[in-house]
Amino acid sequence: MKLLLFFIVLASANLLLCLGSKPCYSDSECDDYIPCTDDVCDLHTYTCRNYQKDCDDCDKCTDDSCGADGQCIHDPVVCEPLNPCFKAHCNSHTGKCEQVPKKCDDKNPCTDDKCNILTGHCSFEERDCRDGNKCTDDSCNRDTGCCEHDPKQCPPSGKCEAGFCDCETGACVTEPISCDDDNVCTDDDCDPYKGCVHTQVKCSPRPCFRAFCDHNQGGCIYKPVICNDNNKCTNDTCNPLTNKCEFIPKDCKDGNRCTKDKCDQETGLCDHQPKDCDDGNVCTEDRCDPYDGCVHDPIVCPPRPCQNGFCDPTRGGCIYEPIVCDDENKCTDDSCNPDTDKCEFVPKVCKDGDRCTKDKCNEETGKCEHHPKNCDDGDACTKDGCDPYRGCWHEPIVCPHRPCHTVRCDSKHGCIYKPVICDDYKRCTDDSCNPDTDECEFTPKNCDDYNLCTDDFCVEETGECKNVPKDCDDQDECTRDRCVPETGLCENQEIPDCRDCDTGCTLTQGYWKNHNLSGKTNPLQAPWPVKKPHTADPSEGTLLCGQTWLEIMHNGVSDKDSSSNAWYILAHQWIAAKLNQAGGACVPSQVKDALGQGKSLLKNNCGQHIAPSSATGSLMVNLAGILDDYNNGKIGPGHCDDH
Repeated sequence: MKLLLFFIVLASANLLLCLGSKPCYSDSECDDYIPCTDDVCDLHTYTCRNYQKDCDDCDKCTDDSCGADGQCIHDPVVCEPLNPCFKAHCNSHTGKCEQVPKKCDDKNPCTDDKCNILTGHCSFEERDCRDGNKCTDDSCNRDTGCCEHDPKQCPPSGKCEAGFCDCETGACVTEPISCDDDNVCTDDDCDPYKGCVHTQVKCSPRPCFRAFCDHNQGGCIYKPVICNDNNKCTNDTCNPLTNKCEFIPKDCKDGNRCTKDKCDQETGLCDHQPKDCDDGNVCTEDRCDPYDGCVHDPIVCPPRPCQNGFCDPTRGGCIYEPIVCDDENKCTDDSCNPDTDKCEFVPKVCKDGDRCTKDKCNEETGKCEHHPKNCDDGDACTKDGCDPYRGCWHEPIVCPHRPCHTVRCDSKHGCIYKPVICDDYKRCTDDSCNPDTDECEFTPKNCDDYNLCTDDFCVEETGECKNVPKDCDDQDECTRDRCVPETGLCENQEIPDCRDCDTGCTLTQGYWKNHNLSGKTNPLQAPWPVKKPHTADPSEGTLLCGQTWLEIMHNGVSDKDSSSNAWYILAHQWIAAKLNQAGGACVPSQVKDALGQGKSLLKNNCGQHIAPSSATGSLMVNLAGILDDYNNGKIGPGHCDDH
């Protein structure tokens, strides 16, 4: 298959050569150097194709073309308006220019809105609603846009005048109003605030007469008041004092309460019928008393001991029933006493003869109960008990003894113990109570620190222990004084070569730190007595481990670890001793050895933090002690202040 494809390609190439065209194998071989063509190689025919570049952006409102640089250009179609009252734009669907009239609308229906074709400005002219009638108020309704002609309002100056508009002049005029209501029974008048007032004609009153106005002729007419309630059993009259009708019932009483007195409504005559006093009760005797009326006397049954007698309401006669005595208390014996004819309720006796029980009757069962008596008197300082013959007894208790405590008995809480307070008011004693003897003991405070080289004592004012080192100073500068820890005895060792060196004098490391070229004031600005090696510079600039001597004297003091760094402790005393030596002070052999060893230790441990407790730190501190004694004048020629 590959061999066949090779012969086809070879045949195509030979055909192109025969036609005079050069075959291509890539797009780069088809460049016609025209920027506005897309150049490609057709790999089927191996011929170049040069297509015109398609710059269509699918927007009908642009003019599309290809520029000299081969880039597409899309120029917008320009639409000119017909006049300033139109806006022109291109329709993107049709590509044609469209004219849109300018909107001149002020949202007011009472204006005529239009556009000036010369300037393109909108104008809004008010609508003319005049109707030529001077007696109307002409206006345009802003809701509907219609002209309205409201009659001119001519309010009068008062309610007794009428106002109207003069059609010729348009002015308001007024004239008095007429208040005549054509009623002869009213007085007509006009009130300037209320208008027409029609007051009813009033007729002067007459007792028991009705007065009214004659609507035909005017004037007052009087007619007597007729009082009639159509009841023959009342006397009807008009009271001239009250001018009201009164209907007084006829009095038919005959003074006898055994008659029923009433007026006959049909005839108006009094009727007196005998009163019926029967109350229908067989247990009463009924009669009538002319003064008291009906009387009903109850039938009284003769008494019988411890029996209730009463009348039989059905048949009459007396019935007797025994009196029931019950107070509904099961703890009483209930009975009726025939001598007194009264109930008696005798409480049951429940005493058992034991004074250690509370005896009572159970009101629910009616039986006697005997409960043990509570003999607790509420006093915690008594022992409580009960004797069947004596009853409750209470004996005082004895509180047990506690060593080093006081005791008392409280009626609520019983025995209360308080520790004995032992205080001799001396701060240097330990105060306590001895439980074996029950007495206070005041033992002197033990201030022993188990160090034979301290004097141990207690301060009476504060109660604090003091452990003061023993003073072994023999006031001899050429001895090293100390207390021996094992024995507590003082030892004063002779310092070698101390008594041979007596030239010059020494100053402390504090002096050299403050007296130098960098001193704060003029008296302190004194140069050190040595020069930097091989130079004329003062020794303030001499270096040790990358720092000047002056920096070491100051940095070491400000260094937060300087007090715990053996390197700085030795360096301060070593520099001061070297300056004292340069200032002319003689140097004992012991100090010379310390300077030599110190120099080696300082240079061999540059920049390190040496703990004083380490082996190297301990050696540095010991050497610094020798040099400190030299600088303070304890060994060697002595301090300059002593000369």
